[in-house]
Amino acid sequence: MTLVAFLQRIFPSVLGGVLAFVAAAWAPGRTAVAVDAAIGSAEPMAVEVPEEAVVAVPVLQNEEPCPAPTGKLPVSECFPRFVVGADYLLLRPSFSNSTAMYEAIATGGQTISLTPLNYDFGYASGVRSFLGYNFSADTMGRFSYLTIGASTSVLGTASGNYTGGDGTAYIGPFLTQAVPATASIRSTATVDLDVYDLELARRFEIDLETDGAARWDTAGSAGIRFIDSSVNTKVDNFCPLCPNYLVFTNRGFQGVGPRLAVQGRRYLGQARRWSAFAAGGAALLVGTYGNFDSRLTRGSGLLESQATGGTLVVPNFDIALGTSWQWGPRTSISAGWMLMYFGNLGYSETIDPNGPAAGAVATGVPLTNSSLGFDGAFFRLTHSF
Repeated sequence: MTLVAFLQRIFPSVLGGVLAFVAAAWAPGRTAVAVDAAIGSAEPMAVEVPEEAVVAVPVLQNEEPCPAPTGKLPVSECFPRFVVGADYLLLRPSFSNSTAMYEAIATGGQTISLTPLNYDFGYASGVRSFLGYNFSADTMGRFSYLTIGASTSVLGTASGNYTGGDGTAYIGPFLTQAVPATASIRSTATVDLDVYDLELARRFEIDLETDGAARWDTAGSAGIRFIDSSVNTKVDNFCPLCPNYLVFTNRGFQGVGPRLAVQGRRYLGQARRWSAFAAGGAALLVGTYGNFDSRLTRGSGLLESQATGGTLVVPNFDIALGTSWQWGPRTSISAGWMLMYFGNLGYSETIDPNGPAAGAVATGVPLTNSSLGFDGAFFRLTHSF
C-alpha cells in the first residue's frame, strides 16, 4: 500500500472521531496562534473574559512550569500545546486548456461552425487536516494533509448528414471522430490531488487595543510542500462506419519544494470572538512527471501506446478569504473561499480543426501542458489541548 493510499484510508476515520481544533488563550484578553496548515491562515484562540475582568495582565515566561490541572479553563501561564483541525472542502477543478472535443455543424454544403466543448467540473468534496505543536505562545510547528478528487464527462452524438453538407459531427482527441448519424464520442476526465505540508508558523501582533489585546495581527510560515497528482482521460468512440477507439491517458506528477505563506487578521467585537482574515502562500515545486497514453482499436484488437517523462517545475500559489468565530475557549469555527493554482499540472491535447485525413474535419496534435486550479468554499473546525 502506498503512503497516499494509507493516509487516504486513515485520515477520514481519525477526522470523524476527532473533528478539528484551534488554540486557546495564553493571556487574558490576548490570543495565541494556530496557523492553518495549507493556506497559512492563523486561527484566533481567545478565551472569553467577563467585561469587568478585561485588563492588561503580565504574561509569565514560557519556561516557567504550568500550574497543576484544576479542571478549569487554561490559565495564561500554560497555553495549550497541541492544535488539531480539519477542513471540509467544496472545490471545483478547472484547466487552462479544457477542450474535450469539437462540435462541427454543416449547413448548405459547408461547415459553418467549429465549437469547442470543454470539460465542466462540478464542485467536489475534499478534506484537509492538520496537527500542530505550540513551541511557544506565538510559534508552532505543523503538519497538514489535503486530498481531493473530481470527475466529469462530455458526450457528443452525431446527427443528420454531415458529409453531405447538412448535419452535426464531433471530433475528439487522438483522431477519434463521430461523423455518421448516431456515432458518438464520450470523453471523461478525472483529477486526483494530494498535498502534504510541513512548516513552522509564527504570529506577530501589529496593533493592540488599550487593554493589551490584539486588534490586528499577522502570521507567517515557512516550510516544505510535497504534492502527488494525477490527471486521467478516457475517450470512448462509437462509430458504425469508421474505426472505434478506446483511448486512455494518464499524467502523474510528484514534486517537492519550499513554501512561504502570510496572513492578516482583524478581530471584531469587544470580546474578540469574531474575526476576518485574508491569507496567501506560494511554492515552487520540482519533481518528475510521467505521461502514458494508449489507444485500442476495437474489432482488430490493435493496441498502440506511448510513454514519456522527465523533470517538471510547477509554480503554485493559493489564497483564502474567511471569517472565524470563537465557539469556546479552545474551539473555533471558520468558513470562507479559497483558490489553489498549479502550473503545468494539466494534460490535454490541442485539436487541429484542419485535419489532413480524407473525410476528417479535425485531428490531434501533440499533448501539451496546461494549468490546474481549484476554487470554492472551505469549512473549518479546530481545537487545542
